[in-house]
Amino acid sequence: MSSLGSLNIIFIEKSFLAIALFAIIFITYLGSVTVFKNFLGWDKLLSKNWQKSLIIAIAVGLILGFINLGGAEIKIKDPTITPLLIGLQAGVMEEISFRFIFYALSIYILRGMEKNIVDKILIYAIMTLPHAIAHGFNIRGLIGAWLVFAMPLAILQKKLDLTSSITTHFIIDLIRFACLGR
Repeated sequence: MSSLGSLNIIFIEKSFLAIALFAIIFITYLGSVTVFKNFLGWDKLLSKNWQKSLIIAIAVGLILGFINLGGAEIKIKDPTITPLLIGLQAGVMEEISFRFIFYALSIYILRGMEKNIVDKILIYAIMTLPHAIAHGFNIRGLIGAWLVFAMPLAILQKKLDLTSSITTHFIIDLIRFACLGR
């Protein structure tokens, strides 16, 4: 996964930043998986019913991907491999470095026990707000991005697995970058 998240920087931008990105994703993933295995008994990478998770992820990704176009003309503006690599980078890196680690942190703090609705709300807030804020929207855009994009990705990751949120995020960004360019 670290390698997939670094491909865009290695091949398109030709930057040594890829090494740092690889390390960040790798360390973040290992730490999170350790927490999940210790407190939940599995690593949250792939659910047992992965086929169902994949179908749901693709469907949600296509729906959100076209919503993300915001009525723009659906035309492939970049027919190269670049949108694929950028989409992979965003899907892998952002889902692990923004959402997966914060989910693991929540599980660690709660010792694996969501006791009440407040715990659930806090977990979703912790899993979504840092990523939404990092995209730098005004307050109206922040709330929209949080509800339309961040929450569905967090729900997929929490209810299904990491792979479903990465797949969905990848499809959303692939559609955006292919149709709108960078």
